[in-house]
Amino acid sequence: MCRLFGFRSRVSLSVQRSLVKAENAVSVQSGEHRDGWGIAYYAVNATEPMVILSDQCALEDHKFERAAGFVASHTVLAHVRRATIGVVDETNTHPFQFGRWAFAHNGTLWALDRAYWIETLDDDLRETIRGTTDSEMSFLVLLQRMRDAGIDLDKPPQDVGERCVPIVEELYRAFWEECDRGCTERPPLWNFILTDGIHFIVHRAGLELVFSTQKKICGDEEICPVHDKVCFGPRRDVPHTHFLVASEPTSDDDVWEAVPDHGILVLTDDLRLKEYRYRETVAPWPHQASADTGSV
Repeated sequence: MCRLFGFRSRVSLSVQRSLVKAENAVSVQSGEHRDGWGIAYYAVNATEPMVILSDQCALEDHKFERAAGFVASHTVLAHVRRATIGVVDETNTHPFQFGRWAFAHNGTLWALDRAYWIETLDDDLRETIRGTTDSEMSFLVLLQRMRDAGIDLDKPPQDVGERCVPIVEELYRAFWEECDRGCTERPPLWNFILTDGIHFIVHRAGLELVFSTQKKICGDEEICPVHDKVCFGPRRDVPHTHFLVASEPTSDDDVWEAVPDHGILVLTDDLRLKEYRYRETVAPWPHQASADTGSV
């Protein structure tokens, strides 16, 4: 399975600990997810992310350690890959980017008709396709659905995250129904993080995913420039200081909570966290009682 990591903060911070220094840092996780790595981050006042990609194993690639050392940002998205669909090369390496948007996926969308879904894209989206993964395709289809719903991808509205909730749910159900018709042994697995640097949209479908807004201890507490910190103790419906989301906990310093399966987290521009569940439950996968949950 691939591994996701996302970070959002009120201030620009280093993510070196989460990427390379923590007990279960992303680089450690890459020992079993060796088919490339990527980091997307947003520089101060930038409207589009900087993206660094490699088809090497992060644990063995000095480029990853160097990148982790210099990247400091209020928004970071990282991914280490274990390939199922698409060859191992940089064109198939996450995160993927379109304009201001960055996206990373853990899972596999089995037996989808790639040609059909690509045909639904506007020309500007279709022309950006570089690789052959279901992940890149699903990212662009999601952006297309957002555009079809009246969302300006270049100037997203303040409530873009909330508006995406029904779009994500309906698109996942469409993927689910197509995989069902194909009688694949495994359901569509679509854990993802989507961000424009300000908003965060997180979806869990079929694989583990955890998040954290709170800490047990913080080595940066004394130097953190945020005055009204809410990093200790469970909180809801408050502007958080920071937000982490990951396929598995990276550090024991943080308080981790599970993203509910078939759930969507929306982080607003002022770092308020909103949690959504599907309106109706997704039926159990009918083709194999204990599906092998591989990933891309």
